[in-house]
Amino acid sequence: MILIITYDLRTPKDYHDFYEAIKAQGEEGKWWHYMASTWLLSTTKTPQQVSDAIHPHLAEQDLLFVCELNPNYQGWLPKPAWDWINSELKPPFDYLTAIASLGNPLVPPPRPPNALLEALSKIPPPPKPK
Repeated sequence: MILIITYDLRTPKDYHDFYEAIKAQGEEGKWWHYMASTWLLSTTKTPQQVSDAIHPHLAEQDLLFVCELNPNYQGWLPKPAWDWINSELKPPFDYLTAIASLGNPLVPPPRPPNALLEALSKIPPPPKPK
């Protein structure tokens, strides 16, 4: 997943440790920082985990916002930025869609992954050959 980190640094101080803490939250150093006060991280960590890790490096007056980027986005960025976002923003794996892609007409339309076992248990057996 990609997390968006944005902040407002209101205290004149050295924020080097804050920036290094942000970089350390990305998977294998996968981060993007084209815009001031905004970072994108490719990570398996939750917004809470990232916020907890970087917040100690902020001053009391500073502001921080961390959220997950979903596939519904738009903006004006350079091509390398869009390339990075599109390569790192992987859709969640949908087991039912994967099964349906095998060509089994008995698989129901995609449902949330937690309904996988229930959906599979309702699939009738295939008709017997004549």
